[in-house]
Amino acid sequence: LESGAGSNHGYDVVDPTRVSAERGGEEGRRRLVDAVRARGLRFVLDIVPNHVGVEVPKANPWWWDVLRLGRDSEHAATFDVDWAAGPILLPILGDDSLDDLAVEGDELRYYEHAFPLAPGTGDGTPHEVHERQHYRLVHWKRGAAELTYRRFFDVSTLAAVRVEIPEIFEKAHREVLRWVEAGDVDGIRVDHAD
Repeated sequence: LESGAGSNHGYDVVDPTRVSAERGGEEGRRRLVDAVRARGLRFVLDIVPNHVGVEVPKANPWWWDVLRLGRDSEHAATFDVDWAAGPILLPILGDDSLDDLAVEGDELRYYEHAFPLAPGTGDGTPHEVHERQHYRLVHWKRGAAELTYRRFFDVSTLAAVRVEIPEIFEKAHREVLRWVEAGDVDGIRVDHAD
């Protein structure tokens, strides 16, 4: 599945709807299954069903859409966000200052970090633009106690997916379930089934 580098867990799935291009994409997956079968082996898939990587928001299309559109995103219910608590808090700032923010096209940038702008919110100073978003960039130390989304344990770069809701489980596991139905998977190891 599509993954991106994660500072805490190596590579974390960021898009469960497709196979990572850097791992060969769907064609590479098929070649792997064929190679396993040609050697008389069985294929066991290792999955983590309840969270996705959000360290690089643009790499995760669902998270990017939620940051851009907030509650109006088609993926808003996918993540366990406490919308009543206000904007989604993203703990990435080195200090409490917003002085290093910049608006570039349809993105708000903090050094190498990029975040989407809600439609029609890109005018004004970077600080003014920031205040109009469905998220707030905050000091990284606030992540331990103040997040407005459920994460994986205490890892702020992994957002919990609400797999307890059948429709979201199906959406997040559609590819895996397709592989099982096609006979490509002989077993599944579920990591962090909590």
